[in-house]
Amino acid sequence: MKSETSDAKLPRLLFVSPRFLFPADTGGQIRSGQILRHLNNRRFDITLISPADAQQEKVHADDLHLVCNKFIRYRPPQRGLSADVKRALSLLHPLPASVFSDNSAELRSILSELQLEHQVVIYDFIHSAVNYVPQDSARTILFTHNVEQNIYRRNAQLNGAPWKRMIWRSQWKKMARFENDALGRFYRILTVSELDAEFFRRTHPDADIKTIPTGVDVDYFKYAPPNDSKTIFFVGSMDYSANIDGVRWFLQDVWPMVRERHADALVKIIGRYPPPALVDRFGRDDRVTFTGWVKDVYQESKDGSVNIVPLRIGSGTRIKMYESLAMGIPIVSTTIGAEGLPVVHEQHFLKADDAGEFADAIDSLLRDADVRARLSRNGRELVEKKFTWEKVADAFADHCEF
Repeated sequence: MKSETSDAKLPRLLFVSPRFLFPADTGGQIRSGQILRHLNNRRFDITLISPADAQQEKVHADDLHLVCNKFIRYRPPQRGLSADVKRALSLLHPLPASVFSDNSAELRSILSELQLEHQVVIYDFIHSAVNYVPQDSARTILFTHNVEQNIYRRNAQLNGAPWKRMIWRSQWKKMARFENDALGRFYRILTVSELDAEFFRRTHPDADIKTIPTGVDVDYFKYAPPNDSKTIFFVGSMDYSANIDGVRWFLQDVWPMVRERHADALVKIIGRYPPPALVDRFGRDDRVTFTGWVKDVYQESKDGSVNIVPLRIGSGTRIKMYESLAMGIPIVSTTIGAEGLPVVHEQHFLKADDAGEFADAIDSLLRDADVRARLSRNGRELVEKKFTWEKVADAFADHCEF
């Protein structure tokens, strides 16, 4: 546990995260961490609870100091062979497997002991709701980054193997039951897109549902005019099923058409833990690189000429798309990839949903400097005006004050 001095006049906010926020290499970690960083000691006195071990807390002590005045850790989920066996057995449990793994009696005990100490309690991600503890005086808010049941539904529809579709359908039904039940426990629901909010309003018409925008660090992700390097890149955690599906589809169905037209083009897949089977299959192409985990996404992607978002599964919003808009790098995305974001086809990005369209869109960007320049300027202008983290954090805080 870590404690720091804080302004006693600020309202006290407890933030319950099912994931340790550092290193911030997923969209959810980035979003939650940036919001807390811009609220701590300015709008709230923040206590953060998340799974972590002593080494993680020590290594990221400076990061924690920026996002909270007090950090409380509990034991992380078990890893290794026994954890894999437990996860496999969890497929038989009424809870979806990803939620079952976050079930923590230790966390519930900590939350019970903290009764009356905070005015607002935020549960981050739907998974944290499995550890929900009613509060006597605090208002409880669920901060959703996705509609999880939609992700499961799309996996069930797109997975090729019948046995995989069967598992995803089962998990989809479990997640829909859990998600729909969990939303009814909270005083307020926060979503990251109006599309997600509309979905939840259909299932929970009486719920208090608010939306906050997605943000980007416009000072860190510096703007530069688009280049003609012919480097096509993707950014996203490669241990996430939606990203694996999208990258596999791109490399299998789209990339051959692009390479036929642009023999000097390169593809860079930036993201942690790419599946060995995917690397073995497509990494043999000397024009395709899987970077694995990188310390600095900006440095790894800033010289790219086209950012691809080939997602066919997903929900919420893609922070990585905003980062490319901030850098001025033109984007080609599917409809689902751009879902929930206030971006316009041919004004901020190019939309393409089948392989031929996607290849044509990349081809047009690689050939036409004027199109690249227009999308680049418009994208940077959009995020500068509306989507800095300061503005996102203020919108978040407004919905947390009662």
